[in-house]
Amino acid sequence: MFNLEQAIIESRQQLARGGFNSREALDELESHLRDDVGQQIQAGMSAQQAFDSATQRIGQADALRSEYGKVKIVQRLNRRRFWSAALAMGRFRPAILVVNFLAALLTSPEVVSQIIVFAMLQSLYEGGLLIARWKERKSEQFA
Repeated sequence: MFNLEQAIIESRQQLARGGFNSREALDELESHLRDDVGQQIQAGMSAQQAFDSATQRIGQADALRSEYGKVKIVQRLNRRRFWSAALAMGRFRPAILVVNFLAALLTSPEVVSQIIVFAMLQSLYEGGLLIARWKERKSEQFA
């Protein structure tokens, strides 16, 4: 008689032998397998047919490892992009002083008008940074 729990444990062990060292990845794959088997059993399949179909749909360890490798590369790139953007923002923050200086030069000596011009110039500067980041993301999506 087919033991579904034992089959799932063996499938997990096979994936671990196939190069999946991450417990999180194994847990996620097991969860997908269990969900798929459950749906197919509810649809009227036997446990063994549902398990065989689900394991075939999820794929072999080699193909899965390749796909997970792609995801890790994208995650690393996103982390690098985040830190480079954070460093860039920290590097260009002195622009606030430049914008404040320009606001002081372009307006009369009253503080309220200087603050208004400063806020407008600073919002244009920050908006330009946001648009540049958005354009960069868009171009990377299509690359």
